[in-house]
Amino acid sequence: MKKNILNLILIFILGGFGGVVFSNILLPKISNLSIFSGVDFGIGDKTVIVNKTEEIKIEESEILNSIIQKNIESLVLIKTFKNKKFLSEGTGFIVSSDGLVLTRREVVANPGDEITIQRKGEIFSAKIYKKLDDRGLVLLKTDASNFPVVSFKNITEISLGNKVILIGNKNGSKGNINFVNAGILKSIDNSIIETSIKEDLNLASGTPLLDVSGNVLGINFANSEGYVFAVSSDVIQEFIY
Repeated sequence: MKKNILNLILIFILGGFGGVVFSNILLPKISNLSIFSGVDFGIGDKTVIVNKTEEIKIEESEILNSIIQKNIESLVLIKTFKNKKFLSEGTGFIVSSDGLVLTRREVVANPGDEITIQRKGEIFSAKIYKKLDDRGLVLLKTDASNFPVVSFKNITEISLGNKVILIGNKNGSKGNINFVNAGILKSIDNSIIETSIKEDLNLASGTPLLDVSGNVLGINFANSEGYVFAVSSDVIQEFIY
């Protein structure tokens, strides 16, 4: 009985040793023979790509930075006053070099309010130029000129599931700062774009909705739950021009 057990152990040891020799020494040599050129022995290139997730994150970060840099010069902070008393503030963006700024009615509520536009530390007075009440759009006009403007993209050129980005202004510990948020395009219904982005109602209003190339797809607002929607670029362009 002991002899049989020892024989089995010896067979296992020799078999294991033979398997290692065959797979690591003989098999690679056999696979290189022309007669076996069409046979897949499963010993091809075993290269493992590492840090793929890190590479994707770096790429997305670079895209976001590019989008921000492309549009930050056209972003403005809008403040309203009544008898020199501060009422509210919000975001808008420049749509023409001669001083037209687009925002939402949530940002500029009353035509009689005093309105200022702040850009890169400079402050300009502005007035309501025209409104589109059923879409909540407000176009402001200031006497300043030579402003950098955003570029628009028609919603017929985008698809559901595409990544979308929001940039805006908000108060920081040392004054006004910019912020960014991102999500996907969920649906388009009668020129209203629905996104997966959640943002503070006041912060979202008047901000541009951008694609991954930095083009404006619409102007944002948020519902009572904080989900961001946008009036599409085709409505905006018809309103402005």
